[in-house]
Amino acid sequence: MDYVVWMYALFVILNMNGGTVSLKTLFDFFNPVFDMDVRDYAQYFRAIRSRKRNERTSVLHLQIEKLIERMEKADNK
Repeated sequence: MDYVVWMYALFVILNMNGGTVSLKTLFDFFNPVFDMDVRDYAQYFRAIRSRKRNERTSVLHLQIEKLIERMEKADNK
C-alpha cells in the first residue's frame, strides 16, 4: 500500500516528460526496480481512499519527518 501511495504521489507532483507519462508507465518502470508486481493499482488506491483521512498518506508524512530530522542533524554538525 505504501508503494502505491508513493507512486500516486510521484504521478501527481512530477510533470514528467511534459505530463505525458502515464501512471501505468510509472508502475511498469518502478515495479522491477523495487521488485514489486503491482498491476491493479486502482484497486489499491480505492482501499487507500477508504482509510481514515489522516491515515491515507502516512508513508509520505513519515518520509517528510525523517527528511527534516536528517536536515536538522546536518545543520547541527
